[in-house]
Amino acid sequence: MIEIIKNKRGWVKNAAIIFLSVMLILTFFSNTILNWSLPEVSGQYAGYGQIKTAVTGSGTVTALQNYKVTVDQPRTIDSVLVREGDTVEKGQILFILEEYENEELKNAQKTLEDMEYNFQVKMLGREESEFSENLEEIKELEEKLAELKEDRAEADKKQQLQMGSEEIIKIYHNEADKYTQEITELEEQYSLLTSGDAANSDIIAEKIKQLEAAEKELEKAKEQVQFRQEEYDEISQDVGTSYSSAKAAYDSAYSAYQSASQQLIYLQQDYNDLVKSNSKYLSASEKYYEAKEKLDDKAKELSDAKKAYEEAETDEKDAAKAILDEVQLEYDELKDETDDLKEELEALTSVSSSELTSAKRALDEKKASVEELNKSLAKARSELAVAEINDNRLSSAKDDLRDAKTLESNCQKKVDAISKELDEMLSTEAKAVKEKIKKAKDTLKAVNSKLEAEKEKLSDINDTISSTPKQIDQEIKSIEEQIKEAKENSEKLKDKQSKNDTLFALEAERDKKAIEEQKEKVEKLKEKSYTNEVVSKNSGVITTLNVYAGLDVTPGEILAEIELSGSGYVLEIPVTLEQSRKIKVGDKVTVNNYYWGENINMTVSEIRFDRKNPDGNRTVVISVEGDLNYGRTYEVSIGERQTSYDTVVPNRAIREDANGKYILVASVKNTPLGNRYIAKRIDVTVIEKDNVNSAVDTSSEYGYEYVITSSNVPIEDGSQVRLVDN
Repeated sequence: MIEIIKNKRGWVKNAAIIFLSVMLILTFFSNTILNWSLPEVSGQYAGYGQIKTAVTGSGTVTALQNYKVTVDQPRTIDSVLVREGDTVEKGQILFILEEYENEELKNAQKTLEDMEYNFQVKMLGREESEFSENLEEIKELEEKLAELKEDRAEADKKQQLQMGSEEIIKIYHNEADKYTQEITELEEQYSLLTSGDAANSDIIAEKIKQLEAAEKELEKAKEQVQFRQEEYDEISQDVGTSYSSAKAAYDSAYSAYQSASQQLIYLQQDYNDLVKSNSKYLSASEKYYEAKEKLDDKAKELSDAKKAYEEAETDEKDAAKAILDEVQLEYDELKDETDDLKEELEALTSVSSSELTSAKRALDEKKASVEELNKSLAKARSELAVAEINDNRLSSAKDDLRDAKTLESNCQKKVDAISKELDEMLSTEAKAVKEKIKKAKDTLKAVNSKLEAEKEKLSDINDTISSTPKQIDQEIKSIEEQIKEAKENSEKLKDKQSKNDTLFALEAERDKKAIEEQKEKVEKLKEKSYTNEVVSKNSGVITTLNVYAGLDVTPGEILAEIELSGSGYVLEIPVTLEQSRKIKVGDKVTVNNYYWGENINMTVSEIRFDRKNPDGNRTVVISVEGDLNYGRTYEVSIGERQTSYDTVVPNRAIREDANGKYILVASVKNTPLGNRYIAKRIDVTVIEKDNVNSAVDTSSEYGYEYVITSSNVPIEDGSQVRLVDN
């Protein structure tokens, strides 16, 4: 029991010691722990300072005068003899043009042809006057009257033919009736003769029936032969090219197409190889000239570095030498790269535009040839299919005709056999009657055939008769009255025609004069010569090159721009209206990014309106003299002035919200644990500023405290902060 009480007291004692130790540690390190959790801020004390009020900007040097190279006619570039950056002299050849076809002359000649054609059409197709139309009307009426009279005579002839045909038809009808009656009587007589022999009457009657049936089959067989013969003849006429000829034509077309297609494949491969080779050469050439341009720039930079090293003071020799060595190393690397690219370029083959054009033309011609051969092959294939169908039709018709003739022959044999058997059974008198019946039937058949032919003839005559003689007589009378009335009006229109003729003559004279003037224009254009060379009209440096071999150019299109030698240089920078008020013409301009070479002198020569925004912006034009590079961009300062102010703070310390601009300062507050820093807002007015600092006017609350410029977390007025070393 006593042991347990002792253990409890020991535990309480240990806990008290631990608690007091922790409190002691927290007391000593509370300031450090608090600072560790506060936002970190940095800044500086505001105070007296200067503000530079220069206007800064950047621009690219351009020539004061440029010469633009153009052509007067649509042309094609054959070769380019210069590159960008080349210095050229007046009269130097810049480009070679392909042979020129004078489009202006062609158009003038076409216009002349059109004018002459229109004049001829006008003379030949002169609009008829009322008088001419009246004469034409009379002529047409008289021609129509003559035609009607001819029609009247023709109608009389047709009427005669019609009446004659009708009479012939009546005669044939009578003949047909006569022979029909005769056949009937003979058949009755034949029936009596054949039925007199009781023993043979049934057999003869049966044979007669068989003969009649066989004759009917024979008649049908003959009709079938005639039908098949007509069908065969019709198909024979429809068949144009035979199957063998069509097959030979198809085989020839197919062979030609296959051969041309293979040639097209070879031409396409050759053209693709040329394009690929040309593409590689152009790419290597572009890389080489870019590298050479960089090498030239680096050579200039190396020359400047050597000069700077030679002119450097003793204490600057080491720095200049380091720069020189660095530039020398860069130059050597560029030299090696340029040499490698030159070797690569020399190893490649240049393909001229004429080679590419020729290969492309040959390829296009072969494509067109293959297309035409393909069309011919398709046509031959179609003709072969039609010939095959026609050949099959003709063969089938031939088989049908042969079968019909075989059937006719068999029917004829059958009729002959039955007739022979019947003749053997009949008496002499019956045979004679039978022969008469046969002749009468043949005659009747011939008469009926003539009757049908005459009926068709009469039908054809009736189809050609559109008007009767009486109707034509009425039309003739009407036309004669119209002719009489037209002749009465003719005299009235004759005077009006005379005036119109005079006016037409004046217009024709005017057209002739215009044609003569156009002819003179054509002759002048023929005398005008066109050169295939484009030369420079001035000396200078090529700053822009917009052409390449094979390019089609149009009149007025800018092919190249040449910076004229001695014309001077300018640099333009855009500024705001407020900035322009700080600049005046004649202000010196300082270059901020140019360290090597001779001095460059820049002076403000003009301040003009910005064309895009004349109300808010201005453009400062600076004249440039000295050692400079055309096309280089320079950063400049204009009108640099320094003004002192009592309170100057960094630009990054200026903050702004809806209530205006302000700064935050670190206000000190004493506490038992040490100094504490509280962010405090001070409203300010910015008087002037430059790229780094701003001069401000503050209220009386500001006592040159520590101005906060940055923090690791966002802070605001009243935030407790921790200062860090700058």
